[in-house]
Amino acid sequence: MKRHVHNQPTRHINISSLARRFGIPIRTAITPELVACYGQSIDSVAAHPAWLWDLLWTARHALAGQLPCRRESTESAELYHIGCSTFFSGRMEPEHIRCCVALSGEDDGDVRLTFRLSAPEPKLYAKENSSDKSSTL
Repeated sequence: MKRHVHNQPTRHINISSLARRFGIPIRTAITPELVACYGQSIDSVAAHPAWLWDLLWTARHALAGQLPCRRESTESAELYHIGCSTFFSGRMEPEHIRCCVALSGEDDGDVRLTFRLSAPEPKLYAKENSSDKSSTL
């Protein structure tokens, strides 16, 4: 039986071969939303640009515990919130990349690493000083 694909959007871009070159031996993917967020195209991922190299290097060291990162566990994955600075083609200054790396296991026992957009950082609001400033010592 032949399967038909009906214009389904690509959910992940496979970057496993590049990840292996950086010492990440598991299936690795990046979401199109993360690529687009930094003004890059899916074609730029295929060309293996330097910004992707920096991201993979940072993730590898964060997963190994060699770089600090915010880590959290969910029912479906271990999440590593990482960031690095890199140069994008045509830009004069380095730009900071923030993303979430999800390490998840599939039902068949296969492990996958997925780079995706991070949720926005929560804003911290300072509490107003509740002391009575009209009192004197």
